[in-house]
Amino acid sequence: IVLANAINANGTFVTALLGALDANVVAAAVNANGTFVSTLIGALNPTVVADAINANQAFVTNLIPALDPSVLANAINANGTFIENLIGFLDASVLALAVNNNQAFVTDMVTNLSPSVLANAINANEVFLSTLLTGLDPQVLADVLNSTAVRDWLTDVVSRLDTTQIAYILNNNQTFLT
Repeated sequence: IVLANAINANGTFVTALLGALDANVVAAAVNANGTFVSTLIGALNPTVVADAINANQAFVTNLIPALDPSVLANAINANGTFIENLIGFLDASVLALAVNNNQAFVTDMVTNLSPSVLANAINANEVFLSTLLTGLDPQVLADVLNSTAVRDWLTDVVSRLDTTQIAYILNNNQTFLT
C-alpha cells in the first residue's frame, strides 16, 4: 500500500518514468510477482494508471507480449471494480493498438479472464467499448474470437452481458460490423 500511495500521489512522475522504462524488465518483475501486483492494483488510483498508460503507447505495446497472460488475467480478475473504473479513463486507441499488435497474447489472456469481471467492465463502459471497436483490426479480433479456446469462454461472457449495452455498441459501430 505504501508503493500504491506513492504512485497515486505522483502521477506526472509515474507517467514520465513509465516512458523511460524497459518493458521487458517491467514484464519480468510483474510475471515473477503476480500476487504482489494483484494487491498493488487494488490500491491504485485508476485515473493515475490510465494517464500513464494513455501517454505511453509504445511502452504498453512492447509490454504486452512480454507479460504472462495468466498473471495479468489473475490481476484483472482480482480487481474487477478497479478495472471497471480504469476502462472509463483509458484512451481506446491505445488499447486497440496494443490488441492489434499482440493477437497471440490476447487470445491466451482472454481464456484466463473471469467472464463476470469482463462482462461487468463492458456493461459499465459502453462508450469506451464503442470507441475501442472502431480502433480494432477486425481480422485480429476475428482470429481471437474464432480460436477454440476462446469460443467456450466467450459463450459464458455473452450470457452475462447487458443486452441494452450490446445494442448500443452494435448500433454505434456499423462500419466495424460490415
